[in-house]
Amino acid sequence: VDFVVVLCLFVVCGVCVVEALDYFVDPINGSDSNSGTSASAAFKTIYKAANVVGQAPSPRTDRITVHLLDGEHDVSSEPLQLNSSHSGSSLFPTTFRSTSKARINAGKVIPLSSVEKVVLPQANVYKVDLKALGITECGAIKCNTGLGSCPSSNSGGRMELFVNGEALVLSRYPNINLTTGYWQWNNIASVKNPQTEFSFHDSTHPKTWVNETDVWLWGYWQYGWADSVVKIQSIDLSSKSFLIDPSTPPTYGFKPKARWLAFNVLSELDIPGEYYIDRSEGLLYFIPPLPMAEVTELAVSVGKGAVSISGAQHISFQNAVIMYSQQNGFEAKQSSNITFADGSISCVGGHGAGIDGYNNTIINTNVHYTGCKGAIISGGDKVSITSSGSSLVGNSIFGFSRHTRTYNPGVSWSGVGHTVSRNTVFSAPHSAILGGGNNCLFEHNNISHVGFEVDDSGAFYTGRSWVELGNVIRYNSFSSIRTRVPVFLGSPSVQAIYLDDEMSGYEIYNNTFFDCQVGMFIGGGRWNKVKFNTFEKCDTAVHVDDRGLGWQHAFCLDPANYISQMNSVNYKEPPYAIRYPFLPNTLEEMPCYPVYNQIVSNTACGCNAFIDFNTTQLLEWRNVVDGNNPNAPSGCVSLQQERLQYVSSSTKEVREDIFETGYEEEYNPWKYKAGKWDRYREL
Repeated sequence: VDFVVVLCLFVVCGVCVVEALDYFVDPINGSDSNSGTSASAAFKTIYKAANVVGQAPSPRTDRITVHLLDGEHDVSSEPLQLNSSHSGSSLFPTTFRSTSKARINAGKVIPLSSVEKVVLPQANVYKVDLKALGITECGAIKCNTGLGSCPSSNSGGRMELFVNGEALVLSRYPNINLTTGYWQWNNIASVKNPQTEFSFHDSTHPKTWVNETDVWLWGYWQYGWADSVVKIQSIDLSSKSFLIDPSTPPTYGFKPKARWLAFNVLSELDIPGEYYIDRSEGLLYFIPPLPMAEVTELAVSVGKGAVSISGAQHISFQNAVIMYSQQNGFEAKQSSNITFADGSISCVGGHGAGIDGYNNTIINTNVHYTGCKGAIISGGDKVSITSSGSSLVGNSIFGFSRHTRTYNPGVSWSGVGHTVSRNTVFSAPHSAILGGGNNCLFEHNNISHVGFEVDDSGAFYTGRSWVELGNVIRYNSFSSIRTRVPVFLGSPSVQAIYLDDEMSGYEIYNNTFFDCQVGMFIGGGRWNKVKFNTFEKCDTAVHVDDRGLGWQHAFCLDPANYISQMNSVNYKEPPYAIRYPFLPNTLEEMPCYPVYNQIVSNTACGCNAFIDFNTTQLLEWRNVVDGNNPNAPSGCVSLQQERLQYVSSSTKEVREDIFETGYEEEYNPWKYKAGKWDRYREL
């Protein structure tokens, strides 16, 4: 909270009037030599407006609003960068407000008149001479070795093509299945060197790749939950093998039967929605996803980022549309009270939006077609368990994980005390929500159709901690959480909520699970409470295992793992010993056992199994399994969702159970108003 002493410049009827400064940016008719203080005397560039705001006297005595008028606000040369000099305060904030036809554009829109049809063996191929348009920086494909790494987020990106605001894919073999939209794959025949060489089955297509110089392979090389890309150094047709560039090794190494596909191959440009860029010649080839006569916008990503905020406070973006960045869309690092509201971030090569610090918010925003993560939320202090107060609310997030398929979720979270609420997250090959931290709230989110390309993964995934406690997952819906694509390695199963490798201390209640392979997965953890949830048409409603006594026993007892985490926060001392009073006795109370879990008052209908572990054994290990109804009538999820919709409409959330650790239910800080979620405080 800011405590501000304000000298009123004007008093009207006894009321202090806060001064306001307005600047205008008109990318069509403006000039940076103008005053910028009216629409008729607007600046031309957003950079000029930011420079003027940065020179405002400190401390602030005016609210400053930058009005972005209709047109393309070009940030292709460099991101709009804001820092502490652009900061406002709670009384005198800085606001960037866009009109309905304004766009912060890090790319270049290609004139349709520059598109020409070309004669190639493939049909309906079009070409654009990028160099003739002055577009020379095409970027490069980079190796993403390392689990979940995203080179395009911070170390350079690559140019992409977008048609009518949708992302196309680099030409490839095998093609995407145009009926289902799923990627299709080849398989490794045999491995000659786990880092540099493997053989293939196909005797036809690789023949056409021999003379191409920038062919890459995408694969799940060792596990069905870890992908990476490698570059072909040479192809030996006689032995039907690929030799891989040693500077682009595969994550975890090659394994027989592993999935792979080839991409960035001009000779494989053959179906609608594919493109290829000859980066040396500056030539773009593509087959539009719809008839060329129906193409209204053709754009390529050029700029390395769009909006970057660092070390600032009290800055908001209202109604902003951000597009066509090779790297990230919107990011705020080590900042506070940053808001991105009622906007859109799409068609970027890195992450969509990121907020780090305290009291930051992304609200009512569409985030889609991102190369890596959709939205990132971090902040708070783990040692002192200080909450960030930050939130992601009412956003629609889909079409992420385009450049790195795994460990790039729709919502990536770390830190303490976030709220992730009322978001819709869907259509992704791996996880929707993934991360770890303390005292975070995940509620009223709708998660569907994720995890379809992987195994051993979760729509909501977290794992490996005995100290990341106090997190609540409630009133969410999970649907269509299944492996849909053959994985060949491992077991084809994904879970809706996956508490992996002894993850502990979650409270999970009043969620619904429909058409999931596994609804709730407790992977050997403790102190988890699973209550009042409803499962329908799930293979298994609740999974529990005792991995800490078996294959993970050595890991569990290794001082470098869970014990090290506990020591790092002085778990026997305040604040952890007070906030989580059950924690100090962990090593004295059956460590590595799945103990003190509660699976109570859940309902299931149409599931193959309710729980897949010996209930008697769970009871002996101090768990509670009671009051569950595994054979409810069909339609139990719809019935529960109707009930929860009624419950959530009240001002105060109804909480049917709380941890016995002293937490108290707080008023939900979000209220539905006029079709949007707005923050409010009860007086």
